[in-house]
Order: sequence, then structure tokens, then C-alpha cells
Amino acid sequence: MLVLLLNILNFFNQPDFTLDKAVIPEPVVFLEQNTSTDLAEKSIGMEIRAESALLVDNNTGNILFSKDPEKKHSLASLTKLLTNLLFWEYLDQEKWDEKCLVLPEEDKQAAQIFVYQGETARIKDLIEANLVASLNNATQSLVNCLENDLKEMDFVELMNEKAKEIGMKNSVFVEPTGLSPNNVSTAEDVYLLINEFFKIEGLQEILKKKAVRFPIFHDGVSRYVYFEATNELLASFIPVYGKTGYLEESGYCFAGKFYINKNEYTVIILGEPSSEDRFNDIKALTWWVANKNFK
Repeated sequence: MLVLLLNILNFFNQPDFTLDKAVIPEPVVFLEQNTSTDLAEKSIGMEIRAESALLVDNNTGNILFSKDPEKKHSLASLTKLLTNLLFWEYLDQEKWDEKCLVLPEEDKQAAQIFVYQGETARIKDLIEANLVASLNNATQSLVNCLENDLKEMDFVELMNEKAKEIGMKNSVFVEPTGLSPNNVSTAEDVYLLINEFFKIEGLQEILKKKAVRFPIFHDGVSRYVYFEATNELLASFIPVYGKTGYLEESGYCFAGKFYINKNEYTVIILGEPSSEDRFNDIKALTWWVANKNFK
């Protein structure tokens, strides 16, 4: 372990090391799934507690690490990645400064904006809040605003159509927030989803925010609310940009990207026993990639 730490320190002291953002390549198509853990077994102390995991070098298309990537899991709030693709597609960005009625969250234990009846918020603020802080009533409020324009089109139907368009063959969605354990997918499918999400620069930038602060309006009076990001890896020595998720049925989940020497990597973690294990496993994978690049 001491040798590994010394290698990492030497790696970051190299003059050509940079965490500059790479140009996002086209998503890798899985021609043949590699479920071997040989690479992980050859790494120094690599052990992942997640039920499923996938790490891909997007520049080469190589699967660097995998663990049961075809196993189906509840997605929890990773569902919001797909939901926000539809927000981006169907909500007119010229109207993002318009106000949307904020619905109270029925599940009092869920992440939410606590609101009084009739309070509103700007569409752009709700989009940031539902991604950065995973606020469920922000998501549902946006869906309601959008459904007023969609009329007869069902939002969940649009979600499943979008998933098929992306190539998510083993995924089913029943609601947009992730509160239902019946939103299910696989690490392979989530890989396709996060790559599609990161094609949109505006959505990428939102996932880099460490917190959001915005006004809530009612009868001409405003009050401000503040929420910190659920992603604890934004301040890591190798920042990982992505979306978290948790339900009792899903365990702790994450989907995101990180960059080393302008190379882009996608990491998917599903079914961790704790939030600490989730973030520690992702850190271990980034360290392993950094050490691999150094050698």
C-alpha cells in the first residue's frame, strides 16, 4: 500500500499531468461484453463491495473493470438522468426563467424542498435542484409542468421510448423520480445512459455544482433555499462528476465520469451496502486507473 501511495504522489507531480476536461467522444457500443475480473485481480488490493460495477476507458472502448454488469438492479435516483434528458428535450429553454408550481413531497423521508401551498420556483432552478441535490418534488413538479404541454403524451411512456432509443435493452421505468424500486436497469445500460447524458454540455455543467441556492416565490414575496450536492466526489483529488441514488431496495448507486491526462472514464456502481462504501470504491477505482497510467 505504501508503494501504491508513493506511485500516486509521483504521478500527480508529473509536469504533464492535467485534469482538464476531455472532448466527449461518442458512446462506446458493447460489441461483446467482458465480464472478466482479471484486471481487478491483478490490481493492488482491488476489492469492490458493490453488487454490480463497470469501469470503461471511453477513449479506447476497453472495459477496465466489471462485476456482474448484466445484473438487474433498482436504480433509485439514477432514474433522474433519463428524466432530465427528456426535460432538456421537451422543456423550451427560452422558458427556463418562467415559474413552475412546486408540489409538496408525499414521502416525508425523501429528499425534497419543503414548501407551502402555492409556492413556485423557476424551471432552471428546479432542474439544478433535482440533479445536484436529488430533490424528488423538484423532479415531479417539472414533470407536471411538462405534462401540461405534452397533453395526451404520457411522461413514463416517453421515458421508456427514450431508453430504447439510447439502446437500454434491459431497463424498465415506471415513474420519473426514482422513488419506486420498480425502475430497474443494469450497469451496462446505465453506461449508455450516462454517456447520452454527458453529450449535453448544459447538463454536464449542472453535475459539477457543489451546491444550489435559489428563490422560492409566493404572492410577490421570495425566500431562498440552499442544498448541497449529494455527490461527495466533487472535491476528491480526482473529481468524479455524476449522479447518486439510494433506496433500501437498490442500495447505494452512482453513475459518472472522471478524467486523467485528458482521457475520459465512465464508472458505474450499483448496490453498495453504504454511502461510504460507494464513494470509497469509486476512489479506489480512480486511484487504480491513475496508477495504471503512471506505470
